[in-house]
Amino acid sequence: MTTDRGSECLGRLAFIFFLVVFPFTTTAKEKLVDHLGEPFSVDQLKGKVVLLVIGFTNCEDICPIEMARATIALSDLEGNIDLVQPVFLTIDPERDRPEVIANYLRNFHPSFTGISGNSDSVAKLVDYYGVSPKENKHHGANKQIDHGYSTFILDKYGKIEVAVLPGLPPSHLSELLFKMTQENHEDQKIINQDKNAG
Repeated sequence: MTTDRGSECLGRLAFIFFLVVFPFTTTAKEKLVDHLGEPFSVDQLKGKVVLLVIGFTNCEDICPIEMARATIALSDLEGNIDLVQPVFLTIDPERDRPEVIANYLRNFHPSFTGISGNSDSVAKLVDYYGVSPKENKHHGANKQIDHGYSTFILDKYGKIEVAVLPGLPPSHLSELLFKMTQENHEDQKIINQDKNAG
């Protein structure tokens, strides 16, 4: 690869970064916490392939299935697991405090990070990813929230690359994740080659 080609690729990546990451970064200023109660910013996810599951711990059907599917897919990645950041984002921050999410995540892959926080901040972040929760009032005390299928793969700029369809086997999900980690690796090689050429 020539220096000109490397510079051209780097310039293209920088332009994409500006277009896509700007709203992602402004969202990162919201008041969020992880499942350990530590301050969290979505800015921490930049540069990584993110497996994002949006749901809530009291969910009786969709969320446990999606989290179980994600867990199997992540286990299949084996040596590539460090290239993926799995995230569980609650839509029910009033009940899903950090300690509740931490207990919930014990049932799934240990690499998951849970996100909760200020109700307004969580609502803005959930809306940013195009999910519109609606409270279902037909479940009595165990409030349920309809949110549809909400599993996504985000690229390293925080952009939704894949909206994962329900019913796809975990093997298909792991293949998608592996493909994106490899593409991420190739982009990094281009950047490194350009730096070395300079």
